[in-house]
Amino acid sequence: MRIIIFFFLVGINGFYTRAQQIRPLADTYTVVYESPNPNYFYAYSPGIVRLNSGRIIATYDVSGKEVPVRERGRISISDDGGKTWQQMGAFPFMHARPFVSGNSIYVLGHNRDLIIIRSDDDGKTWSEPVKLTEGQDWHQAPCNVHYANGCVYLV
Repeated sequence: MRIIIFFFLVGINGFYTRAQQIRPLADTYTVVYESPNPNYFYAYSPGIVRLNSGRIIATYDVSGKEVPVRERGRISISDDGGKTWQQMGAFPFMHARPFVSGNSIYVLGHNRDLIIIRSDDDGKTWSEPVKLTEGQDWHQAPCNVHYANGCVYLV
């Protein structure tokens, strides 16, 4: 089993600090996303799910002055156990969590309202975002996914 570790840096009071060297927690690791300019582009809120096919799907937020809202969330995939990654898409919400239900993969997050996208082809393509609420102001952090009694719980 290979463990994939995400590294994200958040500064004091919710503001991001200038790029700093972070000592790895493991001798071997894989970088899923690396900011092209850590002073202006920030990555945070990682999520990960492994499909029955072995494909790994990672989600994460990218923010900063130059990041359009429609590309705030990102999806990357790995088909080699996490050795290499390819960005497969972007979505207009944040604090997302990927999970599997039936034969579909879902990514749930928020941009005020709760929003969800779905893939029926192992993450190759994704649906248009669908609002699950209207005119509300949700806030959530990425959470654990728990499967029990035929239900999916985000806790």
